[in-house]
Amino acid sequence: MSALPPSLLPTKPTKNHNEFQSFSLKSCLSLLEICKYTTEFAQLHAQLTKLGFIKNPLALTRLLCYSSISQYADINYAQSIFNFDKNPNTFAYNVMIRGYAQREKPENALSLFYSMLCNANSGPNKLTFPFVLKACSQVRAIEEGKQVHGLVFKHGLSEDLFVQNSLISMYSSCGLIGFACQVFNKIDDPDVVSWNSMISGLVDLGFVEEGKQMFDRMSKRSLVTWNCLIDGCYTVLSNLYSAAGLYEKAIEVRNEMKKQGLEKIPGSSSVEIDGLVLDFWVGSCSLE
Repeated sequence: MSALPPSLLPTKPTKNHNEFQSFSLKSCLSLLEICKYTTEFAQLHAQLTKLGFIKNPLALTRLLCYSSISQYADINYAQSIFNFDKNPNTFAYNVMIRGYAQREKPENALSLFYSMLCNANSGPNKLTFPFVLKACSQVRAIEEGKQVHGLVFKHGLSEDLFVQNSLISMYSSCGLIGFACQVFNKIDDPDVVSWNSMISGLVDLGFVEEGKQMFDRMSKRSLVTWNCLIDGCYTVLSNLYSAAGLYEKAIEVRNEMKKQGLEKIPGSSSVEIDGLVLDFWVGSCSLE
């Protein structure tokens, strides 16, 4: 555990109080950049409270943000800060929902989202829905995901690309590839994330040929896109090893990757059939 050196923390002066308040608030908040432990967050939190800054919206917001979604976040401590705010706004809800969704606590994210809907001082926006949909994906909450999709329409965000891409990922993760396709087909100008999400969803669910067809339709392909397809082909291969045709297609894709100068770390798998061990590598094959 660590603690911030006392010399770094400002103390109350006897003169020029207003000028000091402005300076000390900024200096306190700047210390958030070096906080790496909960004890440091707590120390800074205590100092903000002592100086009377904790009710300042900027102070509360910054403290909540750093303790919930920064590299050294402590979501439990962030929750205690959030609970201090008797009337949290949209930003406060958003960072907490994001924090829980990123830390594999989707139930908490969904619970906060429903609380947000009941709070007159807040309402979901385009930054809320992607992380709520991520939470739905993590627990395969299909019905909740559909309800969230309905709220996307209600709030006029059905054409927001960030939200649309999140819907594709959610439906794909829940096995509803048809719904994902419907969302994708309504996007006027899909970006690389849209294509990658759709292709990844198809191959993960076993629709490798459809994924390859969609891949062929792309005008711009990234390394992530190639990896989505090649991973999908070999995942299906390891599960359906009797479908030798899929391996040949995977090799074709691998050769095309080499032509494009795109590389990834080779993967491998082994399957035993009637005493024969088939070893598969990305880009090569051998039988023993």
